[in-house]
Amino acid sequence: MKYSVPLLFLFIFIVSSCSFFEGKTAVLCTNRSEFSAYTEVYNAHQNEYHIELQYCENPGKSLAQNGTSADLVIGEGFTSNEIIRQFQDCSKLLEEGLIDEELFYTQLLKIGKREEEQLILPVSFSLPVVMFKTENFSEQPESIVLTLDEMRRECLAFNEQSKPRRQVMGFVSWWFPEFLYTQAELHSSNFSETEGGQLTWNQDNLENTIKNFRTWSEEVNGGISAERDFADKYLYDPTEKLLNNGRILYAFGDVRDFFSIPHEKRQDLDFRYAGENSRIPVRDGIVFLGIPKRAKNRKAAVDFITWFFQSETQGRCIDTSHFKRMRTFGIADGFCPFPSVNDKFFPQYYPDIGGRIPPEEFLKFPEPLPTDWPEIKEEVLLPWMVKEVTRSNSISRFDGELQKWVLQQSE
Repeated sequence: MKYSVPLLFLFIFIVSSCSFFEGKTAVLCTNRSEFSAYTEVYNAHQNEYHIELQYCENPGKSLAQNGTSADLVIGEGFTSNEIIRQFQDCSKLLEEGLIDEELFYTQLLKIGKREEEQLILPVSFSLPVVMFKTENFSEQPESIVLTLDEMRRECLAFNEQSKPRRQVMGFVSWWFPEFLYTQAELHSSNFSETEGGQLTWNQDNLENTIKNFRTWSEEVNGGISAERDFADKYLYDPTEKLLNNGRILYAFGDVRDFFSIPHEKRQDLDFRYAGENSRIPVRDGIVFLGIPKRAKNRKAAVDFITWFFQSETQGRCIDTSHFKRMRTFGIADGFCPFPSVNDKFFPQYYPDIGGRIPPEEFLKFPEPLPTDWPEIKEEVLLPWMVKEVTRSNSISRFDGELQKWVLQQSE
């Protein structure tokens, strides 16, 4: 059988391309869809190595429970003792200057260390924000941080507009369970992991957070019954519509939520970071990257990491996301781990964030948390906080609620 010259070259190319990256392909396991674009840029910029993307719903937990054949793993929740010990030491990448340690937020980088070994590297993080329509304020907030006292003062003035018929209501904490948790962290509830992998916290400070919002409900909004009646009447609309229509004064989310609102619907909206005393609690879903101990192609993995953690690459990844019109914010849906990149590139693509990049000293990074923290938080802690804020009798202990959940998991 004879082939034409063009077909012969095509056949040779297909065969050779199948074996070209043999032994030079690194498998990247992640649930972050943004890395499909980032790996595409990496694969196109050089021809020595190749990154193959593999989807995994919960990369960290899968690694801890079942191991993995992947060479790179990217995801959230990697700081638990059970998961972080599954990664190789990356300290040499920093010590040998392949990655510039000075580029990182210092405290953020330290979260990925154990006994001076840099086991994981931070990819992105997000911050809590309070959103509002500027014209509804009696006094514009001057700082990039909005405190609870400032919110309370403005809500009292805002609620006066519709007394006694309650057609507006400035803010209700339990409508936004993550806000309750954010305030608990700001007021030293100190959720963290023990050496044995158990969850620990400060019960007294957690209860004080509950009491503060019970008081807010009574003194600012007229009680839980009034808050529920208002919710039944008006909370069927999207948050941005409630803000734009002046039905509520504040809404809570994170910086990704604000920028996910279509521009035409947020052109009259603004935001500040939720915080106290110039301290902003970083959301606990920080995205990390690491090389598993069982990785088969460390060279390709290291090459990708070295490429990814360059300022120019980070800027290019943000640009790629915009060019492809991806519904994502910044790097992997969060701020970059390099302050210089946040300062330089983010205002170019997100003009509303100009002058709003917090300095590192404002950031309060979370402590390591247990492997099952995401489930505990969503299924136990947040529902418990909402339940306790919306009732008037004595506060039940969270450890009792947690113990019931643990027993249910073992059945």
